[in-house]
Amino acid sequence: MEPTAPLPSDLHREEETWQGEVFNVGEAEHPCWLVWVTCPDWDLILAHSVCDVEPNSERMLETLVRAMQEDPRDEPHRPTRSLKLRLKEFSIKLVEAKELDAVDGVPELINEVYVASLKEHGHEHL
Repeated sequence: MEPTAPLPSDLHREEETWQGEVFNVGEAEHPCWLVWVTCPDWDLILAHSVCDVEPNSERMLETLVRAMQEDPRDEPHRPTRSLKLRLKEFSIKLVEAKELDAVDGVPELINEVYVASLKEHGHEHL
């Protein structure tokens, strides 16, 4: 039996800010939506997901929960500030911003997902 991931509400909190963003990296006839959660404090992409339809709040929340449970640099934890999706149950404060901090790796992730989307839809001119 595989161990189960801890519930986000059971994870300890770290004094850091996480950002979430949704972006269509595909084309109008072949959308390719990318959801990512980053930590500008550590300059890291914590989690991302890709889908063919515009993500709803559930998809965004799933990506956030995965970031909490599978943090690549540390043990699983919650941030003190993050996305606006059902965050009260996780005791995370929302801070809204007009612009997000740049995080290393995001442009490369966008390019990787975009190229994969083009290949999937038969575009040979890469």
